[in-house]
Amino acid sequence: MRPTAAKYTNGKSRDTRPGFLGENFDQTTFAEWCERWLSQCARIAKPDALRAAFIDFRNYATLYRAAMLAGWTPHSHAVWHKVAGRPAPVFRDHEHILIFTRGNPAIPGRIKGVLSIPRDRASFVHQTGKPYA
Repeated sequence: MRPTAAKYTNGKSRDTRPGFLGENFDQTTFAEWCERWLSQCARIAKPDALRAAFIDFRNYATLYRAAMLAGWTPHSHAVWHKVAGRPAPVFRDHEHILIFTRGNPAIPGRIKGVLSIPRDRASFVHQTGKPYA
């Protein structure tokens, strides 16, 4: 298995952030793995919890199904447009954000359909870090 750094960082990068699980899973294994961790999230979630998960289009349906099987209710969907200094192919310039709930949480304000947030590599915890907003 190839490390995630081989795919998500360039050869010149000195990125030392840790890799992550799931990158090399086949579709069935990925679905089972998602259901397991989402079930654990549901088990420890506070009543009326809100959960957002970033996913690309290839695994959107798998994550959606796994979340429902794990006890989460679909709430909405948004897109993170990765504002960058240089243009990127359309399939790499955005990610989907699936938003699920347990119970009936108070949703703060309105969730925008498209979030244009620059990638701040300094705040990334791992190689494919996401914005904290």
